[in-house]
Amino acid sequence: MGSSMLRLLSILIVAALAALAAPASANIVLDMRAVGDPERTRFVVDLEKNPEFGVLRLANPYRLVIDLPEVDFKDPAKPGEGRGLISDYRYGLIAPGKARIVLDLSGPVEIVNSFVLDPVDPEPARLVIDLVPTSDSAFAAAVARDRPAHEAAAGAGPRQSGPGTGKPVVVI
Repeated sequence: MGSSMLRLLSILIVAALAALAAPASANIVLDMRAVGDPERTRFVVDLEKNPEFGVLRLANPYRLVIDLPEVDFKDPAKPGEGRGLISDYRYGLIAPGKARIVLDLSGPVEIVNSFVLDPVDPEPARLVIDLVPTSDSAFAAAVARDRPAHEAAAGAGPRQSGPGTGKPVVVI
């Protein structure tokens, strides 16, 4: 092969790798709001496109965490005003392409419904989460159920290697 062919092949390979490494167009959160009262509260997130999402409950204090991959926010992070069972909320990027919304709750809640509405002009896509009060023990059971599912979805956390783990250490 001539040097010009090698150069062309190198350029094509670099261009292909760059295209594969380029991040997909992020979905954009346009607005968020809490509506309702202490008996039933709805949290709504408006987005450009239908999102994938995961929900994790945390106790001490009571919180609901919504993870959204490949999402960014239209507005810079600022605390949101709660209502009903949601005392307030905050949001931001936790890593490139990974967004998180944290709802601070006034007490233990049950998620009675969560769904995504398709965008229909002029309305955006909507992620909707409906909450009602529940007991401390029911919330604690939900926290225990959420943790393994969340860890599995996140790749079960960092992998450990080295002495005593039975896994090799590779040094390059």
